[in-house]
Amino acid sequence: MTTTSSTSQSNVISWKSFIFFDQRHNQCLYIKERADQTSTHSSIPPNFYGFPSIPNQVNNNIDQQQTLQPLFQQQQQKIPGVFYLGRLCTPFYLPQLKRDDCSYYIVLMDGTESLDLNSLNKLVNKSDDDTSSYSWLHPAEVINRFQNAPVSDRWLSTPETQRITGLVADLLKVLGSPSAATAQEQLGKPITPENDDIVGVQTPLLSTNLIVCCDGDSALIVDPGANQSGHHHFENILLTRIPEHVRTTDGGRNLKVFITHEHKDHWEGLPLVEKHFPNASLVAHPECLELIQTTLTKVSVSGAPFSSVSVDSNAANVDSGNRIVIGRYTFDIVSTPGHTSNSLCLFETTSRTLVAGDHIVGWGSSVLDHNSGNMKQYLHTTQSMIDVLKPSIALPAHGPSNYEPITLLQNYIKHRLVREKAILQAYRDGNTTLQDILSIVYKDLDPKLNQAAMMNIRLHLDKLKEDQEIQ
Repeated sequence: MTTTSSTSQSNVISWKSFIFFDQRHNQCLYIKERADQTSTHSSIPPNFYGFPSIPNQVNNNIDQQQTLQPLFQQQQQKIPGVFYLGRLCTPFYLPQLKRDDCSYYIVLMDGTESLDLNSLNKLVNKSDDDTSSYSWLHPAEVINRFQNAPVSDRWLSTPETQRITGLVADLLKVLGSPSAATAQEQLGKPITPENDDIVGVQTPLLSTNLIVCCDGDSALIVDPGANQSGHHHFENILLTRIPEHVRTTDGGRNLKVFITHEHKDHWEGLPLVEKHFPNASLVAHPECLELIQTTLTKVSVSGAPFSSVSVDSNAANVDSGNRIVIGRYTFDIVSTPGHTSNSLCLFETTSRTLVAGDHIVGWGSSVLDHNSGNMKQYLHTTQSMIDVLKPSIALPAHGPSNYEPITLLQNYIKHRLVREKAILQAYRDGNTTLQDILSIVYKDLDPKLNQAAMMNIRLHLDKLKEDQEIQ
């Protein structure tokens, strides 16, 4: 249950970034800004390196024929293998700052293909007077120049480019000197328009992100929110991503399904779980379980309070009833009220990964439930996540994963408190109705979001009354 204001939505720019990788020479193609000239794009400094990128709507499927064919047409060459690497989104800092949401694809070339750079220029919308050029570089060299060169000589790039460059460099260490066949074996199946096997923490269910953990003889899935249009994809995940021995052992009794909170978009796919894993366990808050009609075995948990949560995976002070163990992985179930009264999160202690449900969202900020949400609890939960859990990775139920969750959570608090200050001032100035406060605090808001904004104002007013700031 999320929303994004019109301002936030317009500040997210989606891209497809292509990493052209020459396997013969272990080099990637980068766009670089010339050091001896000022770019025609004043915001891009000299010595800036990035991958060829094109803007697009958020869509992880790629029609490689349509997108890449012009780059190889003049040579009449077969298009190389294209593989989806992942997706990164610039963390939220301030509403006025632009954020990049990049989907990364690696294009494997065996060293005999050549790119039509004129076609590539058109694809990435480079103008004739653009000062940038292309360079084939080894990822390790690029990382060294990013991190270790003298400041005057240092190359610049976005954190996302550096992270993906590191990923490709690590891939080279694994592959050694890869042949096309070896690299493709490591990366999986090439992407085709009809391929339905792009699975991870994106939006594979056309509703919520599905998070899957499999290890040993057990498996965990979190928030199977596949609506009707996402059922085919979800069933494909259940049959291909959950190990067969988990599915065939006593009706899937070693599969645990965890629901983060009551909203239906997080558990619409349960009928498919019932079909293929009839003996699986459904783990959720008792308030949530009351709303769900299912044949699965219900396991009621209230979540551990932050005061009893330890980041030590071997700590004994967490009630075993509030832990889920999947092979080598231990997930603490944490009580995180705020978005709803029954919100729960999972925290994997070794990697410090927070499975955040709707407490964290990929864009904008979470909309609290107007019936059971509580602003005071939400802010307390957010601060406790920072102080107690100190997560390194956050996996939200909507939108891309976040690799700077503490910064994100800190900014959530700042954003809410700035909003609360404006609401309090408007109230003290005599604007006591939701509509009056809306017209002052939420200027230029898309009218479609007025109702959600007024519910947010009411939750802030409830908190201010609880804090005895207003009557």
